[in-house]
Amino acid sequence: MKKIKGINTVIVLIALFSFFAVFTACDGSGSTEESSSGFLYDSLEEYADSEEVQEEASSNTNEKIKCEIYAEDEETLVMKYTYVVYVDDDVVEEVASRLYESFESQNDYFAEMRAEIMDMVNVENPSVKLVYCKQNGDVFAEYTYSSENYSPVSSSEDDESDDEDESDESDKDDESDDEYESDESE
Repeated sequence: MKKIKGINTVIVLIALFSFFAVFTACDGSGSTEESSSGFLYDSLEEYADSEEVQEEASSNTNEKIKCEIYAEDEETLVMKYTYVVYVDDDVVEEVASRLYESFESQNDYFAEMRAEIMDMVNVENPSVKLVYCKQNGDVFAEYTYSSENYSPVSSSEDDESDDEDESDESDKDDESDDEYESDESE
């Protein structure tokens, strides 16, 4: 069981924290020249191939996991994590289960990362795709963060106004019940 916790910790921590490192490292501090488009990078591919991003991929590679960062297409940045050692299928299933449980809870975080990409790269609607593979290359978990699957968590102000709306509606329901009762009595 100790082995499972160690592998889970490694893979989940890499996924959650490596994006922060990648995007803060690529904030333009390494290159201050803008491209002809007015962005630091003309394409997602150029961004993914940049020295800063590739250094981050290398720094997130260790004796158990290899990290690759590349552009899958014009709007999708992929962060691919591949086990470089054999991992038992039971462990892989457990890791996949935990990853799928955590993917949606990270939407706000990755929305910020997508916004940072839009600030640096000439791309309108970037997606960030996480891919996890076994040693043989078989994908065991993947998730794409995009505008289509992003629904921000409501703020406390929104919650309060929702509560007020609900109480207003319940008052209206009470009034309509009263009207119904008065109609019966006539």
